[in-house]
Amino acid sequence: MQSASSMRGIIDYSSDFLFLHGPGLAISLKEQSSLFEDAVDVIFEIRINSYVPQRQTIDNCLGTTHRIIKWLAAENYELKAVSLPHMPLVSIKEYQRFFGAPILINQNRAALHLSRHTLDSQPHSTNPALREIAEDYIHRYFRNPAEKVSANVRKALRLHLSTPRANKIHVASMLALHPRTLQRKLAQEGASFDAIKDDIRKELSSQYLWQTDISMSQLTDILEFSEQPTLSRATKRWFELPPKQLRQQKGKLEPLISNKLNK
Repeated sequence: MQSASSMRGIIDYSSDFLFLHGPGLAISLKEQSSLFEDAVDVIFEIRINSYVPQRQTIDNCLGTTHRIIKWLAAENYELKAVSLPHMPLVSIKEYQRFFGAPILINQNRAALHLSRHTLDSQPHSTNPALREIAEDYIHRYFRNPAEKVSANVRKALRLHLSTPRANKIHVASMLALHPRTLQRKLAQEGASFDAIKDDIRKELSSQYLWQTDISMSQLTDILEFSEQPTLSRATKRWFELPPKQLRQQKGKLEPLISNKLNK
């Protein structure tokens, strides 16, 4: 991160390699802020099955990222606001003092809202040679060669599903493979990129519908569907019911859905 060519590169590295520190943590970049013009959203999520996100974990992730980006961006750092998906643990004034920015509570997602100028600026410590060495080291020593390619693709897609990076070219790059090589290796394992992506959407749809109160438009965005009717058609194909009905009949349908998820 310290040797990235831009602040955008720092966030990209964080997004790609955060799993080395915490497999259930995901960070993504939304190029156009949902709340501010000329700003971007750095979004945090906790993605672990049967897990209710804890406020302390979210706050720690936001606070740590704020400090790191502020240090690397130096005078180019401009934080417009911080979104919390919960009520603060302490006084809002304490959060405002720490972040030096307005705090927005009970939002859809945890996020830092950064000025686009910050994203496009250059870190004060960039080092292209060191960056290449670090990338090579990570790809060489932090991938399990005994693990199936399909398992690695699943990990990558689960972390990046709601971002523009959930595509074959980017995932192949993360695994240090050419896209055609990735496709061939998946075929050898009896899998395909699209089938794995569909399966993850299937898992996450039931998880979000049963464990959260997010709206259908939010779920459509998280699962990277273009529109809500597409989400509805998908849940009917997976579970024979539209999403709202799945949420309403959770208790009755849970054993049936569990069987369908395991197929």
